[in-house]
Amino acid sequence: MVLQVDIVDDHNEALDALYRLIARNKLPFTGMTLLHFDSHPDLAVPETIPTEKFSNRRELLAEITISDWILPAIYRGHFTEVIWVKPHWSCQVEDGTYNVEIGREPSSGLLKTTSTLPYYLSDSSYSCSITDTKTFTLTVLTFMPSSLNTSFIQLQ
Repeated sequence: MVLQVDIVDDHNEALDALYRLIARNKLPFTGMTLLHFDSHPDLAVPETIPTEKFSNRRELLAEITISDWILPAIYRGHFTEVIWVKPHWSCQVEDGTYNVEIGREPSSGLLKTTSTLPYYLSDSSYSCSITDTKTFTLTVLTFMPSSLNTSFIQLQ
């Protein structure tokens, strides 16, 4: 088995690599789990991109940012689960497992969530009225450096 590795500068560039692998049938179109190691969740709701642009790869890639690239992929059905492994000092979302529903807000055409996590309430991403919904599982884990076996490190 060959493992393809794509190295990107900005996190949102990973979505382009994902689309290339899906197009070549190296990854399934739907139902994947994203294992995300980062100090930030990158799960922000895109503030200005209508959901109809999510199906146009070029338009979407031109507009997403490093903080909001994951939810459009979930809305398209690519991911059904996100496991975010964060450093101990990151505090955007508490450790735990959450079911998060996202969908299109009819009045604006924008992606919104019904999640009441403070992460989403703090930036006007919440809406009680969404359609075309997708639900994903978000698991948040804190990586503690002390849990590493550091006996191999030699400090001089």
